[in-house]
Amino acid sequence: MLDIHFIRNNVNAVKEAIANKQEIAVNIDAILEIDAQRRKKIQICEQLKNQRNEKSRAVSELKKNGQDASAIIEETKRLAMI
Repeated sequence: MLDIHFIRNNVNAVKEAIANKQEIAVNIDAILEIDAQRRKKIQICEQLKNQRNEKSRAVSELKKNGQDASAIIEETKRLAMI
């Protein structure tokens, strides 16, 4: 089994090695496309986590100052559901 980082960095060598083995037809381009989609989704998740954390800090600050934080709490709940 090849590491996805190796495949990403050595696309032509991997394609050539697969062609030389002539055993199994593997679509490296499809694998790389799926990997790209996966990395994009991870990036989006990380951005949403950061937003949620920022809002949680804001809620904490508002509560510490005795202010109403219900609107931000609702936004944070919405982010958690995405």
